[in-house]
Amino acid sequence: MRHAQPVAILLLALLTAPVLAQLDDAGVTVMSPRVSDHEQGKRFEQDVVLATSIAGYTLRYDVVDLTDDPGRVTFQKWAPQAGGDTPLGIVSPSMCNWYNQGFMRWSFDGFNIHDYRAKFRVIRDFGNSAMVEWVWDTPKVKVTMRWAMTSRSDKLLLFASYEPKEEIKEVTIRLTAYPATFSKPWHREATTALRSLSTGSAQLDHSA
Repeated sequence: MRHAQPVAILLLALLTAPVLAQLDDAGVTVMSPRVSDHEQGKRFEQDVVLATSIAGYTLRYDVVDLTDDPGRVTFQKWAPQAGGDTPLGIVSPSMCNWYNQGFMRWSFDGFNIHDYRAKFRVIRDFGNSAMVEWVWDTPKVKVTMRWAMTSRSDKLLLFASYEPKEEIKEVTIRLTAYPATFSKPWHREATTALRSLSTGSAQLDHSA
């Protein structure tokens, strides 16, 4: 029997997000998509803003819809093209930190969801919390990513889950961040809910 496998990821801003004093609660703003010609089809870029009275974040989905293969995409940017990252990044309040071109590579027995077209919807547009969703419905697995903010919080939350359509033995998630800056010297630190990490490598305790 196959069951949906929940994965919850809390993404904390590594920079102080800009104050949006005009908002009293959590809200979503969906920007009009930018569509342009590409040699393989149509490039589609769309920004979605999640914000509270404390902070705001802009997510960007950027793909090229393939004319000769509906439902599949290719990419203008290098991160999804070369690195296999899902083409959903955070472009504001900073282009670095969780990378703006995409920072998550999620694969299932080596199968990558990133070149399938995602479907977007707003779940909750305003109130004590706001939430949006992207869904990748592929032949092997259905992947759902829900992004949210809660009232008067500066934290961007990601709730992710998958529903297998066939047996899956190994699931791999790779996250990519450029803490604080792209510029040298790279004296970087990353802060999680449990600790701060400096430049170098660190072991993760998956049971924590």
